[in-house]
Amino acid sequence: MMRNNIKVFIALWLIPIFILWVFRCVFVVRYLPLTELQSGIRHLPLALMNSMRFDMLVAGYVMLVPLILICLHRKEIAVYMAFIAAILSTACIADLGFYHNFNSHFNITLFDFFNEGPKELLRVIWEEYHVLCYIGIVILITYLTFKYSKYVMARLKPITEKWTRLSFSLLGIVFLFVCMRGSVTEFPLQIEDTIISPSQALNNAVPNAPYMLKDAWKSKNNAFRLEDCQELLNDYRFNTLSEAVKEFNNDAIVYADTFKTLQNALFAYQPRNEHHECPNVLIILAESWSNYLIELDSDKDNMLYGMRRHFNEDILFRNYQSVCNGTIASIENIVLSTPFPRMFSSKYSYSPISTCITNPFTESGYTCKFFSGMDQAWEHCGDALKRQGFKQVVGKYELLEKSTNYKYNPVGVYDHFLLNSILAELKSKSSLPRFLLAMTTTNHPPFVYPDDIELAPLDKSFYKKDCFNNVGDDVLSKYITGFRYFNKVLGDFLTEFKKSPVSNNTIVVVTGDHNVRSILNYSKIGNRWKNSVPLYIYLPPRLRKDDYPEIKDKWGCHYDIIATLAPIALSDTYYLKLGNDMLSDTLSLDNTYSFNEQQVLANKDYEKKARRQADARNVLLRLYFKYILSR
Repeated sequence: MMRNNIKVFIALWLIPIFILWVFRCVFVVRYLPLTELQSGIRHLPLALMNSMRFDMLVAGYVMLVPLILICLHRKEIAVYMAFIAAILSTACIADLGFYHNFNSHFNITLFDFFNEGPKELLRVIWEEYHVLCYIGIVILITYLTFKYSKYVMARLKPITEKWTRLSFSLLGIVFLFVCMRGSVTEFPLQIEDTIISPSQALNNAVPNAPYMLKDAWKSKNNAFRLEDCQELLNDYRFNTLSEAVKEFNNDAIVYADTFKTLQNALFAYQPRNEHHECPNVLIILAESWSNYLIELDSDKDNMLYGMRRHFNEDILFRNYQSVCNGTIASIENIVLSTPFPRMFSSKYSYSPISTCITNPFTESGYTCKFFSGMDQAWEHCGDALKRQGFKQVVGKYELLEKSTNYKYNPVGVYDHFLLNSILAELKSKSSLPRFLLAMTTTNHPPFVYPDDIELAPLDKSFYKKDCFNNVGDDVLSKYITGFRYFNKVLGDFLTEFKKSPVSNNTIVVVTGDHNVRSILNYSKIGNRWKNSVPLYIYLPPRLRKDDYPEIKDKWGCHYDIIATLAPIALSDTYYLKLGNDMLSDTLSLDNTYSFNEQQVLANKDYEKKARRQADARNVLLRLYFKYILSR
């Protein structure tokens, strides 16, 4: 009788295992290139073993209720298992869709869905994905699970003997405990066990959707966990704080006071500018402005429009990445350089943060303003930016109130209207130099573009290029249209700007908030483009140098923006210097690197040093924020 019930238990336990393995196979077929599979064949045994461990972990939690019901000889197990099958299959399908868009399993970015207008995003999902087909798959899996469970439960025999029931219960508990721990060795299964080879594509086939969803939730809850100094040093493999300081900034002085040491290492002083007045500074964060798509521009396929001219006339860095991979995360990073996501939505946004980009500009005599076509209420941006030193925050309704002819889509006012307002702001009279930070929105789901902007049609063969994922021409067209639209209106803006006297005293910096996500096949084009955005810089004639064309290959990221602006824009102030001055004559290509939260890029001989410097910066920055947020 006990043996029979063990068979029933194992038969039910195999249900979640089977569902997870089916979807893993779908993932492998869809997202794991055959070349990666062949080159990593020696890692397959470990990949299979760890994959099974992750699935057994999920099955362990799932089977707690059936274990109890079997002991009580209850027949509701079929309903429960059908419900679990529906949940697991839905999670797996959602994870596949998430990976399709973000080239990653569930992570903390998932929770942006609830902050970026979920109704509109649901509409996009309905239009661009085969939702009815997926619902049908979930219903089919649920039905088959229900029928299979009923068939299995028909063979369940009641355990009448007390000791037999106790033995079965203890045996089941021990088995499920081992499953939930994922290990019988000293250490339980953890996220580190997803890494089984140098191939990230193969590593991505190891975990399952429920585990990554749990890990994303954990990351969200731990987003503001303030580690102490020793914990941070251990995490990043430094013996002492002094070692981390010297790795990041060899000129920094190590004091007995830790906070003073951190300030000395992270902040730099920009002397008083005695030679010229401070120029206006405009930084534009462009939604999903992809670096790789620049490669596809040609006389046949016009991707850049007016930006061809401006890229040639000015400075363009291509070995460049966004530090973060989300819109709000990039805004927060540019404004606060925070190592903690969702700062604007937290209690910490209610007080000024000493790392804020407005501080050195305000102290240098600037007035600071933020412009965007989006609603100020999005992710509490409006309120947070005002608390962080922006004297004026201009959003969707402010733009519409001032210019009644402006048009908008569900995300915000169209970018060309936004740029018109920014140019008008720069041309208006002001007794103070202006620091303007702007965020565009049009190239964002649901990808609704203005009717009055005409773009030349692309050849049909364009959408068949090997660099693109198989997302369908309609979806691909929306992303490409957004890229071309922005280049056209940005080119028009810069052309008009350069005709104006204000161009003689204004610096313009344009970069992407993050790379375009779902349409590019990185197994074909290379991971260097995975998080890559361009950095464009316009300098007024009086600030230019002759050697700019020689410096465009330097590696960089968003951390380098303020360090690049400081020598030509700031005066008699301290600023948070996390990166390098990209325009410096003394900074060579071989000593630069590009940091993104997912990868560090540099010339091959400098990669190891670059990763170590990035680790040191993370330690110091996180420790500094612990001090200022704990006060």
